[in-house]
Amino acid sequence: MILIAPVNQEDIAAICEMERRFFSPPYSQSALEHEKTHPDAVFLAAREEERLVGYVLLRCLGDEGELHRIAVLPEWRGRGIALGLLANGIDLCARRGAGTIWLEVREGNAPARALYSRFGFTQEGLRKRYYEDPQEDAVIMAYRAPRGKEETPC
Repeated sequence: MILIAPVNQEDIAAICEMERRFFSPPYSQSALEHEKTHPDAVFLAAREEERLVGYVLLRCLGDEGELHRIAVLPEWRGRGIALGLLANGIDLCARRGAGTIWLEVREGNAPARALYSRFGFTQEGLRKRYYEDPQEDAVIMAYRAPRGKEETPC
């Protein structure tokens, strides 16, 4: 059974490894440790028993939030873990007053874009040549929480 809970110190090494595998450039260990304690951050881990299988990092800034990272190990994809991480993270931001959550995603990252669309994110714009290594455009997407709702849909 998958448990979603706040990131703890023991998760940081596994998250660093996932950062190196999935992101260019990856966040450093010190940056991740900073996020773990930052008052505006929502940093959640998905665990199967003691094994970290995914994580999500958002920043909640007043009436808006930003999705900074989401990752799930390849062998655990397709089981709803990313949707669970998104739902829990966005719910926590909404409870802090964030009605809109923004993100940027590589234009060519079709699986991530499909996940975000399935959750309710809509495309709002494009940033040309935003990413490097390889160079690629960024799609800007937003999720707007239903008015009067404290929780997000699953």
